[in-house]
Amino acid sequence: MATTAAPETDEHGETQSLPTVTPFISANAPPSNAWRQSITLTAKRTKDSIAHVSSIRVPNIEKYSTSVHGLGETPYIAVGCASDSNNLFIVENLSPLKLNAGETPHTTGLKTRSAFSVPDPIFKLSFSGNLLLTAGPNARLQLFKIDLAEIGNRGKGLEHAFDCKLNSGKLSDVKVAPPGTRVASVRVHDAELMPVSHGAVSPKFLALEGRKVFIWDIEGQKVVASEMISFDQLMCASWSPHQPYGSLMAVSGVDHHLSVLDARLMGMDTDKSVVWKVERAHGGKSHAAITAVEFNPFIPHWLASAGEDSVVRLWDLRYLKNPAAKIEGHYQGLQSMAWSTTHAEILMTGSNDCTARAWSFDASIITPIKSSQNVFIGSPSTEWGDPEFRSFATSSKTDLVKRDAGIPDGSFCVGAKMVADVTAYSGPVVSLAASTNHLDTFFTLSSIGELSAITLRPELFQTISPHRFDPSENPIEHSIETAVFSRNLTSAFEKVIQLSKTSLAERRTVGKHEKKMIDLCTAKVKVDPASWAVANRGGVSMAGSLRKIVRPWKEEGKEGGKEMVDRFRLDLENATYHIPPGFGDIRQWYSLVSGDDLISVDASVNFVSIVQIPNKTKTELELVILRHNTLIDVSKRNYENVLKAEEAICQSIVSEPLIMEPDFLKILVECVLPNDFIRGLSMGYKMAQTVDRSTPQQSTSRFPHLTGLISLLLFPTVFEPATWIMDPSNLERKWSDGRGPRMRQTWVRGFLDESARLAAIQKSVAEGHSKKSIRVTGISAADVALIEEDRKRGAAIGQLMADANSVLKMVQMEIQVAKLLAQHSQNEDIADELIRIVSATETAAASDRRKSGAVLTHESALLHKVTISATTNRLFMDALLLKFRFEEYFLICHDFCINYQPYEFPSSILRQAETTAIPKLQSYIDACYTKATEHVAEAVQIAEKASSQPNSVVGQSMTVGIKPLRDGLNTVVKIGLTLTQLMDMKGVFDKDAVELSARCLSALNQMLTTLFGSMFKVLEQMDRMFGKLGTAGAYARDAASVANEELKTICKVYSKPSEAKTRATGAIIASATGANAKDSCSGAVFMEEVFSNMEKLGKISRPQV
Repeated sequence: MATTAAPETDEHGETQSLPTVTPFISANAPPSNAWRQSITLTAKRTKDSIAHVSSIRVPNIEKYSTSVHGLGETPYIAVGCASDSNNLFIVENLSPLKLNAGETPHTTGLKTRSAFSVPDPIFKLSFSGNLLLTAGPNARLQLFKIDLAEIGNRGKGLEHAFDCKLNSGKLSDVKVAPPGTRVASVRVHDAELMPVSHGAVSPKFLALEGRKVFIWDIEGQKVVASEMISFDQLMCASWSPHQPYGSLMAVSGVDHHLSVLDARLMGMDTDKSVVWKVERAHGGKSHAAITAVEFNPFIPHWLASAGEDSVVRLWDLRYLKNPAAKIEGHYQGLQSMAWSTTHAEILMTGSNDCTARAWSFDASIITPIKSSQNVFIGSPSTEWGDPEFRSFATSSKTDLVKRDAGIPDGSFCVGAKMVADVTAYSGPVVSLAASTNHLDTFFTLSSIGELSAITLRPELFQTISPHRFDPSENPIEHSIETAVFSRNLTSAFEKVIQLSKTSLAERRTVGKHEKKMIDLCTAKVKVDPASWAVANRGGVSMAGSLRKIVRPWKEEGKEGGKEMVDRFRLDLENATYHIPPGFGDIRQWYSLVSGDDLISVDASVNFVSIVQIPNKTKTELELVILRHNTLIDVSKRNYENVLKAEEAICQSIVSEPLIMEPDFLKILVECVLPNDFIRGLSMGYKMAQTVDRSTPQQSTSRFPHLTGLISLLLFPTVFEPATWIMDPSNLERKWSDGRGPRMRQTWVRGFLDESARLAAIQKSVAEGHSKKSIRVTGISAADVALIEEDRKRGAAIGQLMADANSVLKMVQMEIQVAKLLAQHSQNEDIADELIRIVSATETAAASDRRKSGAVLTHESALLHKVTISATTNRLFMDALLLKFRFEEYFLICHDFCINYQPYEFPSSILRQAETTAIPKLQSYIDACYTKATEHVAEAVQIAEKASSQPNSVVGQSMTVGIKPLRDGLNTVVKIGLTLTQLMDMKGVFDKDAVELSARCLSALNQMLTTLFGSMFKVLEQMDRMFGKLGTAGAYARDAASVANEELKTICKVYSKPSEAKTRATGAIIASATGANAKDSCSGAVFMEEVFSNMEKLGKISRPQV
């Protein structure tokens, strides 16, 4: 099929008319049928709408239109003409900001709002912030201020600021053009305001006049730098829109050399300011001039150039000499081009062939670097030409990194496919601009004033969308890919949220492909300037020119070849598949969700609210991302980052409880607790408290689901098996060494490891293994028992979860205790504070009962249920022993044995009582005996020294001496009565607990015998000393009466056992423990001893007749 060759120029630069080229007949095999399936031809054949075009003719009488530019994030467009008057037009784009698939806009088209006559003809327009710059003849430019709120009103909103004159502007001052170069001109061929961050004011602009580049300072209203960098007319220039702003600029022109300058070095040394250069970038026999250069808005090292040879070349500034990609799709010279502001790979071109075409660079297309006349418009260039390139036209993207293609290095580059073709122009397309307000929209302008707004429809993006997931196997993931590529981010976000919630509903912490989909929807940050560097001429390091911006790079100076193409293909594929880096900064109004936070919208512009993503959708996706990123931190054991997310997670619990579900909260605490126990407890408490407070009316339906979290925060609980209940406390251990929290961190690690092992076993069982298969797979009976214990523990804690307030108090107490143990204080101080913390949580009645040591019946007992934390309970009992509060200690033992009878905690408590409390009590009783003996001995010495009979002083001293015995006796009886009541309750104790209790009672019985024996000896001594002295003899009776009344008060809830009961209970104890009667003691035996001695005291207390 024939095509018209590109025009050539003679040695003087004049255009020559060439005859029509005859149809090319290839000696190679005929091309495949792929060109017939090209997107544009298929769309025309099937009448599919892949682009929406709105057009208007600018009312310029002279039909000399030159430039078009969108006015920022507004629907307005500025059109410039090279006429002396009526040369600036403001047009409004009435189309929707975003087209949905299948949608036919109700309000479409372009409408002229204003026409202005500004000084000088306009050859180029540039807009930034509120500044509009026009380039004119005679080295002059005009700067205007635009009121964006008024510019849509006829004749309003435009204010002339000042004119800028680069030089004299006189043609007579221009040197005669050397032979072989363009005729000298004083026209400003190009001008552009310096890019700045969103909302800032541009401080400078660049301008081209003749062979020079000028930098103009707006505030100072003067040229601050200029350089001659070409031997022929400069035609085009462009600032890099990337940080650092105002540094790199690309410049080119008639000499077809392409240069990148560092503007900060201009005027100092030409060799230093040009940091990258390719000579004869669009060279060849035609010596075609370069007419347009544009930096990619997303990838800072991608630079496109277009020329009169009708070719677009895409350069990777990290390499020299050869382009990384190219487009051959026009048959006359190119005048302008524009990158898409939504897709890094899409570029639109305007040509003298009266067409505007959109292209998508495709990593799967490989084309020869050298251009050929054998080009068919609309077909991949690899379909015509050398057959060794054809296999690459349809190569799989999974093969992008293969380097064994057998193609000579530097002979090929990446190609592009045409995705839109607009041919409804009567004149050359001289100017192009991408809209920063309307999604996927380009503005095109022909030389005769035909203005079009071309919007690439979602149907197009759905057709060319890259996919890594099969629609039949992963339909949601496939649809997310399509939505992201179509920039229908609302739909994409909603589907990611749906994917996350589906996995949660299926009891999966993370969906199978959730990470990839979140990454696909997450805005990438801008490319760091320090992550790349331009390749300087001759391989010389460019550190001297950009030392403060970019670091020297290992690949500086490399010429573009196979390595560059492979690297470019990988970069291109990533930029195509994902949201390109910096997208949220370019599309400010889109309020993209980023990995760190939400990008705010500029409230000063009121045109953007129509297409913002709904706040609810953005918030939900932000929570999904927060949850996902936190889980990544958990997997990396980065507990500090987990702690940093605590506040955001607690806020999320209120707004999206389904996303922040209980298992997720437990996983977070599992990550923190083994590393920072106190902060982990505090985090868990805050999250549980938030769950409880978030929906007060429904707290009973949400809080109970935190059973796993609470059991972890209070671990080890009183419901744990013996494996996790710590050994009896050692009172000689110094609590103040701060080991408490660190020791518990170690326990938690062990518990989590064991829990993970059991969870894996349970999963195996749940997947259908029978008991028989459990044995086959190596799951032991012990593991099965542990699983059952875990189930029982969960059920027990679950019963407590209905009272959220009590459970939260337990966790709060756990935090207080952990902080207390972390302090380096003395044991006595820690004990006092522990007792205070627990007492503050007890009910008033239970606290009074504990302090009084009163023993109640099981039915009416106010049982101690302050916390289910085994650690806090044991530490509290340690504190009671340290402060010699034995009655309270054994009373709490009584309560634990009743409350937690089915579990192993009571046995551990009784074991502590036997090994620690009883010896401590024995020491206390021995001290009482010693104290009483000392008082009695002192009284006897006084009586022996007295010259007369013992007097009242001696009697009072004897009474004081008997009080320690009475106190010790009361303590032992109270404790014995507490244990007796427990042993009298059928079914409360197992064999181990019965044996422990019996041994404790046996020890108490021995103490009882010793105390009663000592008391009777003292009373006998008093009777011998005072018995015949009348009223003085009442000392012994009074002492016996006081002791007897105290014992009666203590034993009033317990009746004297019969002799048969005593024998029966003794036999039961012996049978249960296998011990002899002398080695153990029943409650009835102990109480028989108490009542027997009380009768003796009663006899002594009665007056003799």
